[in-house]
Amino acid sequence: METLKLDYYTKKLNTCAFIKLLLYSQLFETESLRAVSDSVFSEKLQKTLGFDSISYSQLSRKLSDIPTQVFKDIFSHLFTQIQRDTF
Repeated sequence: METLKLDYYTKKLNTCAFIKLLLYSQLFETESLRAVSDSVFSEKLQKTLGFDSISYSQLSRKLSDIPTQVFKDIFSHLFTQIQRDTF
């Protein structure tokens, strides 16, 4: 992710924190980016992510800034790990 310079002008929501937030929202079946921004009120989640609030618009901008290839690479890596661990 550093080679893609996804966090070049980022002050608050870096790519790693954003992906953690997306994973959290997937695991808890959060329905929308607005619901994701509302879920950041959890103190434990705030500590994990490194910020105490985030707006829907910040999430939307970050999502549009990340190339889909990044998500494909993460999925492929996780899929390979699962295959290696289960077979």
